Amino acid sequence: MKTQARPLLALSFSVLASSSLAGGGSGPLPVEPLPTVNWNQALFPQAGPLRVVQGEARREEPSFFPPTHLELQLQGAPDAYGIETTVSIYPLAALLQKYPEQTEGSVGQQVKALRSLLENPAPLNTAAAFRLPAIDTVNASLAVAGARKSLSSANLRGVRYLGAFSQDVRRFASTDVRYVFQGISRDGRYLVTVNGSFSGNVLPTRESLEGSGYDVAPQPQDNDKDRARYEGEVNTYFAGVNSTLDQSNSNPEVTRLDQFVELLQLR
Repeated sequence: MKTQARPLLALSFSVLASSSLAGGGSGPLPVEPLPTVNWNQALFPQAGPLRVVQGEARREEPSFFPPTHLELQLQGAPDAYGIETTVSIYPLAALLQKYPEQTEGSVGQQVKALRSLLENPAPLNTAAAFRLPAIDTVNASLAVAGARKSLSSANLRGVRYLGAFSQDVRRFASTDVRYVFQGISRDGRYLVTVNGSFSGNVLPTRESLEGSGYDVAPQPQDNDKDRARYEGEVNTYFAGVNSTLDQSNSNPEVTRLDQFVELLQLR
């Protein structure tokens, strides 16, 4: 049955974020009206409400303190280890003024990487996982990223992947995997992200890993040969996880989230 996109609250007012930006840009942020947002309610009937999240002054890293923006929770966490699936819409000019750095892994650098993939998507499937944009996710590195795909519509363009983040080298459980979308509206004014747990993968359960251990391989001894052995085993493991995640490219839950993104309207 054909459904109509649900019009949400029209946010035509301008919102000025805090001008106290420790470590970031100085002065007041650009005034950017938040967009009117429409989405297909039939895909996530439990979603909402769309809400305005007031910006905070930037404080010490690594926490993320975006400017005033919109958030929509699509669905709750699938389990005790998961996170809610959340759509976030940020005024891009205000975000970049708040985070002007272009250092490795910075917000500015990741926006630049995203723009590059939008103009030339060819490297999407070959780039190292940590090179993919992962703005507003977690304080950890993107270690693996499978099921990579470009998504576009009349309203926005972006990239989607299934990824797992980590601060160290370890095996991943099924509860570690996230659906991640990073995109920019066609008019260039808004960064749109979707971030949430994806439990439909076939990686081992957390319970099974707690029994068998999280080590990818035996830790290397202090010599070049054994370090090379360890690095090879880690790379082989990560490549295997990527291949496993690739198998979920057409998973119904992934497809539903993709459809949500493609039907999302910003005005």
